[in-house]
Amino acid sequence: MAALPLLMLPLVGCDGQSSATTTLSGQVTIGGQPIPSDATATVSFRPIGGQKAQPVSALIADGAYQCDDVPLGAVVAEFDIRQPVGPMKTSARTGAQYQEEKSLVPAAHAAGIEFEVKAGDESRSFEL
Repeated sequence: MAALPLLMLPLVGCDGQSSATTTLSGQVTIGGQPIPSDATATVSFRPIGGQKAQPVSALIADGAYQCDDVPLGAVVAEFDIRQPVGPMKTSARTGAQYQEEKSLVPAAHAAGIEFEVKAGDESRSFEL
């Protein structure tokens, strides 16, 4: 019986909060279409509801992501998907070349998507 508390130690962090995580992977599409190949995209999973876990992020490449250490429990998935627009410009201040970008995340999902991550979850796709 004394071994039971020792088995639970890996699931509890220093502050007594659960630190159990899982790996999530899946697809991200916008309006049923793949993310444009010239866009840069990331997804972040931020715990909500008083959890003490750290947020984690992953690149979205070819419309797919894999993110390790996603905390179990209530999270919000936040997306940063940007596509270059217009011609290259030169900064008057620094002389550096840059191109303006526009966000491809629909306004309805600008604040993210809340959902529950449960033990055994391995896949979660998002339609933005």
